Amino acid sequence: MVAAEAALPARRVLLGEERGRLLVKIAGLIDANSERLVRAESQNNDELLAAANFHFFGTAAAYFVVEAHVREGVALNYTVRHPMGVVACISPCNLSLYLFS
Repeated sequence: MVAAEAALPARRVLLGEERGRLLVKIAGLIDANSERLVRAESQNNDELLAAANFHFFGTAAAYFVVEAHVREGVALNYTVRHPMGVVACISPCNLSLYLFS
């Protein structure tokens, strides 16, 4: 957790495209080491869908997403998504890598 918090300032200023490249790189590392991961994760009953998740979110991070909601005659509300920072994840032991992704 301390290392993640220390890395946050540098990660926060990365553009979505660069954050996306990092996620796609993780997906590639999962793919490249899939045989070892399958053996290790099969002991946890995990499914190796994590690489697909990293590919999906890595690609999505490159695009600037804004949501707008109109309140007729009153306002236009919009949502801009930015990295939150360090988070904790409590996951079941049978899908640990997948839920991490």
